[in-house]
Amino acid sequence: MYPNLPTHYTIIILITFYLLTHSTSLNPLNLNKNNWKLKQFNLELCNNLTLNTLSSSLNRTLLYYTDIYKYIPKISIIIVTHNENIFILKNTLKSILINTSLLLWNNNVKEIILIDDYSNPPIEEDQIKALSKTIRVIRNENREGLVKSRMNGARNATGEILVFLDAHVETLEHWLEPLVVQLISLRKKYQQEKHEQRNLQSQQNERSTSKLPYPVKHFIVSPLILSTLYKSDYDNIEDNLYLGGFSWDLIFRWHHINEGVTPLSIKYNKTNPYHLIYPQKSPALAGGLFAVWKDDFFHYGGYDEEMNIWGGENIELSLRTWMCYGQIEIIPCSRVGHMFRNNHPYTFPMGKEFTILRNHKRTVLVWFQHDTNLTLAKEYLSYFYTVSPESKIIPAGDIRSRRIIPNSLNCHTFTWYLDNIYPLLKKEAQSIVINEDTYYLTAFDNL
Repeated sequence: MYPNLPTHYTIIILITFYLLTHSTSLNPLNLNKNNWKLKQFNLELCNNLTLNTLSSSLNRTLLYYTDIYKYIPKISIIIVTHNENIFILKNTLKSILINTSLLLWNNNVKEIILIDDYSNPPIEEDQIKALSKTIRVIRNENREGLVKSRMNGARNATGEILVFLDAHVETLEHWLEPLVVQLISLRKKYQQEKHEQRNLQSQQNERSTSKLPYPVKHFIVSPLILSTLYKSDYDNIEDNLYLGGFSWDLIFRWHHINEGVTPLSIKYNKTNPYHLIYPQKSPALAGGLFAVWKDDFFHYGGYDEEMNIWGGENIELSLRTWMCYGQIEIIPCSRVGHMFRNNHPYTFPMGKEFTILRNHKRTVLVWFQHDTNLTLAKEYLSYFYTVSPESKIIPAGDIRSRRIIPNSLNCHTFTWYLDNIYPLLKKEAQSIVINEDTYYLTAFDNL
């Protein structure tokens, strides 16, 4: 599976991949309505969680080959919090401390950077830092929102690999190894392929003007995201192996692996259960849980820091990654429980709908419009405005710096993305005008 790594390294990673454990999840019973309304979580359950209830085992497995960790670079874990319940936040951090193998933690995890996005009251740093000396707390002087806060964390990170997590997650055992190993393997593969391509080019006739295409250059890997509300989600990977996607209004949605939404994914085959552990290429990221090389993250544009608070940043990052010679993979052997909530417990200073639509419009005006066929570019924009009519009157702000990116990096067109990565979205465009009203209601039903 990882031919570019030392043999003993490959063996131990395969062993790690099979250590899929059964962690205890939150139970949505006996909800306290006042607590639920305050933070959109069951605080009573969270308050009662201890290190013992976060995982079925406190064992951080000591791997046999301790020297393999010299092949793994330093890692920075970045978490943004704003008015998060302290117990939920502490349990997120505890799960990271518990479920990261001891050797990986001691040798490779450089820091956990916790960005306090101007919480009111501020997070209790003493309680947080008491969990581990590796935790750094950085408090924003003003409310910046998720996007700017993550960029703040990334700039302050000293690790070569950045791992972004939400403040309300529960990592499962050995969640980190599959992510970092896949990043290492993919980069090594790219470097070898690039070297081979250069050798081939040097052997070409000097009069030839043809250009051999370079392989995929950069990578984002995401864990399999499960719901903490249902314990079965932790055990049943087959039913919960979903890829990320979005509709023409840029609202994120899930696709089961067997829907065949992208020609790059591997459908699950019951005759070959190993398919459950294969990395799966995904058209889009679900949001804030992923790992990436720090130098790649900044070289290819980071986040659009003119986006406000939250919403759409994952779709913009997904389009930019695929269109600019990258790829996104979901790693089933890395599993993280996420506390999904129906409403945001925090405020949007300019209003939720305005903020999200503005962020979406910024994405569309840069990436939907990046096409050599101007007629198609106009058509893609019309699809977006048809299903998101309010966006027409919302100012997107200055996008000149973002429009430089696809041209400077010689990125693929949006048509290429539709044809090669997400053909389902292209197919669905045929029904937008025909069934406009229904599509509009469906698209905004989950806002």
